[in-house]
Amino acid sequence: IDRIGKLIKKGGGVLEFASYGKVVYNKVIYDYYVNIDVGEGCLKLYANGQSSTESFFHGAVNVAENAMLKICNVGYTYIAELNGAGRVTLDNTQAQRIYLNGTGPSSYSGFMDGNIRVDITKGRHDIIGAENTFDGSVCLSGSAVCGYAKMGMYNKSGSVGKGNFNFSGTSGIVYLGTEDDISDKSLWLSQNAFIDSGEHGGLTF
Repeated sequence: IDRIGKLIKKGGGVLEFASYGKVVYNKVIYDYYVNIDVGEGCLKLYANGQSSTESFFHGAVNVAENAMLKICNVGYTYIAELNGAGRVTLDNTQAQRIYLNGTGPSSYSGFMDGNIRVDITKGRHDIIGAENTFDGSVCLSGSAVCGYAKMGMYNKSGSVGKGNFNFSGTSGIVYLGTEDDISDKSLWLSQNAFIDSGEHGGLTF
């Protein structure tokens, strides 16, 4: 961990955070609240697994191409910004919620899989890898904006996984693809939420 608060993973091996040195404030666990750069190999967070009642907070996370971030706890994982082209996955089959809660902008073009639901609570966060297979929905709230390259069909791969979409507040999605995109996914929108079909405009539900 360098002096400005960044953990840098180098080398092709596996680095495990087997446990955690917790700081508890108002019953919330703040752990490893630094920026994380997985440049090579695999970084496993909380390899011993933790209680589903606990939340873990991180700064900006970058996962380089061919590198992997493996989340092993079964609680909530908060990431300020997610960038890079590597893989984000789980070490178990239990449901995991990943919150993107920074102001951004961030852009993640890698591959995400597992029983994951992504919640974006504010800022601009693009998820542009076209073949993500994570199972859960993507939920936007507040003024959050999510750019994506492929919506895909329900239960099939796409930028935003295999599930449906939920919008609340003034949040919205922006289509960043360059080809026609057809989807049968269900979208739940609040009154002030929006869908931006982008420059190409080839989005059909």
